[in-house]
Amino acid sequence: GNYCMIIASVIGSLFGPLILIAYAKNDQEQVKTITLDRSLSVGVMVAVMVGAIGGFSPVILKIWLGIEFVDYNSWLLLKLSLIPFYSAAGVFAFTTRAWNKVRFPALVTVTLGLINLTVLYLIAKHADGDLSYVNLMLFIALIMGIGQSYFLGGLYFSKFYEGTKQMVWTNFVKIFLTLFIVTGICFLIPYIFELHNILSLAIIGFVSLVLLVISLKITLNKKQHDAIIELVYKSKIQ
Repeated sequence: GNYCMIIASVIGSLFGPLILIAYAKNDQEQVKTITLDRSLSVGVMVAVMVGAIGGFSPVILKIWLGIEFVDYNSWLLLKLSLIPFYSAAGVFAFTTRAWNKVRFPALVTVTLGLINLTVLYLIAKHADGDLSYVNLMLFIALIMGIGQSYFLGGLYFSKFYEGTKQMVWTNFVKIFLTLFIVTGICFLIPYIFELHNILSLAIIGFVSLVLLVISLKITLNKKQHDAIIELVYKSKIQ
């Protein structure tokens, strides 16, 4: 989970300077466009990564830790599922910081965090060591996390840019469907092809790359897709 979070943070940070430069030029239309487009791009890319790891989690856990840990693959999937939405929300945060409007999101984040902590503590106390409650706790934490990160950031962003609320919701659906479909495909593949050794990780990597290309082609329009290619090209030159 930590490794995925680090990778997602690096991907998201690539677009922050573009937003801040546009804001410094007082080009609010460009700020709006970049934020919405890059939030979707980051969310989809990370959703493919997380979906592949989550879908292949029984195989990965078996190779990495042993067959006795395969039963806990749902824990891994629920824990990772927040990251695409958290990463997409990070792009909204650049715009919020540019506007210097960070007090309200900070207060809401702390409040929701305390509520989440209280709810999970009460469930854990009721569970009394029963591990069957862990999935419930992780699911509640996932819902609260998505609300605190993506919806707080996205809907607060729409406060400054009228007419963007629908796009925030549309992007959420695209990220969610990408995560759901990629996870499902990767979960089914081991039932078709036998994956049981360290070489299987190479196959997982190849499948993930193919799904990434397909997902970006489907979810992004040509302008958004070209912007990703241009950014990668510039990064290689520099």
